[in-house]
Amino acid sequence: MLETMYPAAANSRQTELAAAINDTQTSFTVLDGSVLPPGPNQLTLGTDESAETILYTGKSGNEVTGVTRGFEGVAKSWVAGTKLARYFTAYDHDTFRDNITDLDRRLNNIPEPEDASLTQKGITQLSNAIESDEDGEAATPKAVNTVRQLVASQIGDLAELQTIDKDNLVDALNEVFTHVDEGKELVKTAVIVKGGTVAGTSPHSFEELADGIDTIETSTVINGQQQVARTYAETIAANDPIYTSTDYTSIPIAEAPTGDGQGVAYSGDGVYLAFAQASSPYLSLYKRVGEDYIKLPNPTSMPTNVARAVSFTPDGVYLAVGHATSPFVTLYKRTGDVFTKLPNLSPLPTDETKAVSFSANGLYLAVGGLNTSTFNLYKRNGDSFTRLAITTGLPTNALVYSVAFGVDDDYLTIGYLTAPFIAIYKRTGDVFTKLPDPSIPPTGGVCGLDFSPNGVYLAAAHFTAPFLTLYKRNGDVFEKLPNPLVLPTNQGRAVRFNPTSEYLTVCFASLINYKLANDIFSGLPNPQFVPAQTTFSAAYTPDGSNLAIAHQGGNRLLIYNVQYDQVYKSSNLGTDLLTYRTGIGYALESGVAGDTKDVIIIWR
Repeated sequence: MLETMYPAAANSRQTELAAAINDTQTSFTVLDGSVLPPGPNQLTLGTDESAETILYTGKSGNEVTGVTRGFEGVAKSWVAGTKLARYFTAYDHDTFRDNITDLDRRLNNIPEPEDASLTQKGITQLSNAIESDEDGEAATPKAVNTVRQLVASQIGDLAELQTIDKDNLVDALNEVFTHVDEGKELVKTAVIVKGGTVAGTSPHSFEELADGIDTIETSTVINGQQQVARTYAETIAANDPIYTSTDYTSIPIAEAPTGDGQGVAYSGDGVYLAFAQASSPYLSLYKRVGEDYIKLPNPTSMPTNVARAVSFTPDGVYLAVGHATSPFVTLYKRTGDVFTKLPNLSPLPTDETKAVSFSANGLYLAVGGLNTSTFNLYKRNGDSFTRLAITTGLPTNALVYSVAFGVDDDYLTIGYLTAPFIAIYKRTGDVFTKLPDPSIPPTGGVCGLDFSPNGVYLAAAHFTAPFLTLYKRNGDVFEKLPNPLVLPTNQGRAVRFNPTSEYLTVCFASLINYKLANDIFSGLPNPQFVPAQTTFSAAYTPDGSNLAIAHQGGNRLLIYNVQYDQVYKSSNLGTDLLTYRTGIGYALESGVAGDTKDVIIIWR
């Protein structure tokens, strides 16, 4: 058995102990764990003849765990700042030598091969014969080619097959049968869409399809019905009446924030979450691993007071935090899991920042606040930010509570506390020109804005009834849509579309999720778990699978796993219509929970 050999580290890059350790510690923290190879492996503490080589089994971020002390050398105490790296060690040299010696010994003991037979491997005699019964010889390429030519003369020219695959007869025949099966499925779908039914299961016989066609004339197709693939939440039989529901299941957080939530944002890859809070340390950062949210160490330099808003660049490298005291905006640059403060903006905002938003391309940063200089716009070049001038249409003394960019960065909107409460700008290069105000503005101060990712809709949450105003964009004109039947019951705080633009989350004293179809926003029943106090901010992961809510009280951060349009069997009672979520219809195929099957949706 070969002895264990551990991977090397290119260039033996060094890091340092983050804190002092004694001679018995079996875990410790380094300044930069990214330069160390994964465990198990070796590290050498120190750089002279008193160095200690240790063996470790695990590494997570900057934490080294499962340490065997004095693997080589003598275990001893080490001070913070001690350099360590993966160097070439005596263990490496001795292991290489012993393993090579062992392999050499094994090779020398391998016996010479014997003649091959049907029961024993060995040396084989080659033969060109194609009609031989000898089982102790092997065919040559010439013999194989002779057989191939004989087969070709019996089968014919494969190039003349009317199939895509012309090199293999079996594959060509399988292709023919595949096309037949695909054709049968198309016929089956056409029969069902026309209101007919097909008995049996796929693949159907031609007789079953013919019988299905005969059923079309007695069936009815409802105008506007759609055939879509959906995931079953329970066992459902073909032709069962069904309704679809988008389910929101809360995800536990091992280490919840310590202050009331004010803002929340995901990085563009959905890996990192930033949480703005009302009490120290004012900012909490999490790393998402699957459905687990792991709290990261606080940055060395933290916001100076109540944090109100957070925003990532789409690549997740830069993070802006708006807060109540100077410098009013704190900027971070992320390297791995470490967030490092950048120099302050110049010039700084002059008062409390209520809103921050990076553009979709990460080049522009909009900042809204509570002073005569209520709005600032910066352009990023690397780690530097330069303030741009907007010369027309800026609100004055208006207290800007919300800012948002359109997904293609062509539009920027500002929400503030004086009429008309909203300003919309169109960008050309670095020039932002104010557009005419919507003909029907919001009814009160706007403190939440969001563009739909498809660029069609703009949502505004505001302080006075109806607390939510929705617009549809037609060119540069934003036309107000009718109010939803279900509205927030008091002042709106924030709005957020999901990545597909099909769902809208609205924060107020509670929470409402809407489903969008045909310009109509339909309020959905509340999830099982809803914050008991005011919600201030919402954010979706880029794939829409997680929804984060920042709120007061409780755990202060609520995260949902979102499962869209799950299919449930309907009881055909009126209560199903009252509690219907995102659509009703009937199943085309039988299935069990977790299956994705085709259904017909006739109302959505």
